[in-house]
Amino acid sequence: MKKITLILALLSFLGMQVIMAQTTVTGTVTDDSGAPIPGATIIPQSNPQYGTLSESDGSS
Repeated sequence: MKKITLILALLSFLGMQVIMAQTTVTGTVTDDSGAPIPGATIIPQSNPQYGTLSESDGSS
């Protein structure tokens, strides 16, 4: 019974990780003059353990 509970808990945790990783971020990262910032780190305030980098043109 303990093995079944452990396996179910592990599968639930892994399932949540997959769902959380499917967030879409859109937009363009720019500096004060409006120029794109390539390679900028983008971290959502609502979920700071996940993030991404902007593309070479500043898009995410």
